[in-house]
Amino acid sequence: MGSSRCALALLVLATSCRPSPQPLAPLPFVKPAIPPIATLDDPTFFGYLRVRDPLGLARRFGGKLPALAASSLEALPVDRASALFAWRPENDLPKDLPLVGLVPLPESSQLVGLAKLFVPTVQTAPLGRDTLVALNAEGLARAQTRGDWLTRVIETGPGDLLLQVQLDALIQKYGAALAKRPRALLERWQSLVLGLSVEPQTIELFAITRGRRPAMARPALHPELGRFLPPGDVRFQAAAGAFAEVPLPGLEPWQKQWAETVGERGEWALSASFNAQRGLRITQIVFSDRAEELLRVWRQLHTGIRDAAFRSNFDRQGILSQYRDAGEVRKILGWPVYREELPVTVKEPSKMGEWVLRLFGERIEMETLRIGPYLVWMMNGSADELESIARALAHGEPSQPGLVAQRVWPGGGLVYGDVDVQRLWNSYAVLVQPTLPRPLPQIDRALPIVTLAGYERGPETYYRLKVPEVVLAQVREILSHR
Repeated sequence: MGSSRCALALLVLATSCRPSPQPLAPLPFVKPAIPPIATLDDPTFFGYLRVRDPLGLARRFGGKLPALAASSLEALPVDRASALFAWRPENDLPKDLPLVGLVPLPESSQLVGLAKLFVPTVQTAPLGRDTLVALNAEGLARAQTRGDWLTRVIETGPGDLLLQVQLDALIQKYGAALAKRPRALLERWQSLVLGLSVEPQTIELFAITRGRRPAMARPALHPELGRFLPPGDVRFQAAAGAFAEVPLPGLEPWQKQWAETVGERGEWALSASFNAQRGLRITQIVFSDRAEELLRVWRQLHTGIRDAAFRSNFDRQGILSQYRDAGEVRKILGWPVYREELPVTVKEPSKMGEWVLRLFGERIEMETLRIGPYLVWMMNGSADELESIARALAHGEPSQPGLVAQRVWPGGGLVYGDVDVQRLWNSYAVLVQPTLPRPLPQIDRALPIVTLAGYERGPETYYRLKVPEVVLAQVREILSHR
């Protein structure tokens, strides 16, 4: 009898045991290299626009310039840039804006002559082997006192096209005219840089911001986390705090609580896709040493859908929704799975109602599972998919390829992302097709993945997006048939 009881106890223990997920090894930390950007220590300076080989850029993107403009731009050397600088004006008259161009051409060139011909107030002056072209005398005077710095701008710096904005001067002059939220967003930064680099087979877009305080130190990301995600139109992996630092209107309290709960060491991975049967599908995996607390907070935050304010927004659009928390519905490997449902009914025809039904279907289903240090959340997925992810996490055996971005971009990133343009376009075509008079063209061939990465160092952040040329060609082809 005693041996039978022992055997039964061992059987119960074995079947109720939860497997401990295998720990992931992080990427080795690599100090991110953020290119230096020339800035001017002048509270009245707005910023500058710098371009290298403008004629080549126009041709690369399929643009066609007037013959006179093209012949004038042909004289610009392709290995040196031109730039346009702007200072804060004393009044709001366009003619008084201190606007100055610096071109790597002599004053006798056709391009400088055209500027004088078309704008009578233009004044010019040599600056070394280059020429200053100013809208007015004030602009010329300011530029001449900063001649060495202006020359460095056109000789150094990343990108073939670069816009640098010093936000303090801009906000001081025009901040009162900005809406509250855009102004609050701009006030987070001292400067903003947007740029483009042209390579033989790709186009790179980049953005560099300089904040008003150093960013928090973050651990290196775990490269394997993204391999547990299912395929998707878009896939991302990021430090959890990165999500909280991008202000989303109306979600700021939620973001703050999320960041505080996940902790500085947390990170998340996300896959999103769309199909006509299930609508928008999202899978999210969060890695955190506070996953148990995160599960509780996550479920509390979702119950906000019950609030009358949330429902009233839908009611005004003729949409009825009733939140249902089904609680624990089953277990996977001994870990409970929680389910929430949001049936959607359109009581009165409306464009908003049509879009909601098209995007989400008649029922939004969400399931949440914590397995060790991982929190898995799935919207409009299947039970088999959730179980497959849970088992892969438990045994440390990912079944999907990792993010292409983590192979394309250097390590040390804050965020990595893949965009499958073929899948994304075809999903979009399915979504909007009922509203169009004729079918949208489908992309039948597989395209290279568009990748992005983000880095931070001190108060600076650096985001990079790489678009293969074949993707741009496909986009141009689609647009030409519209």
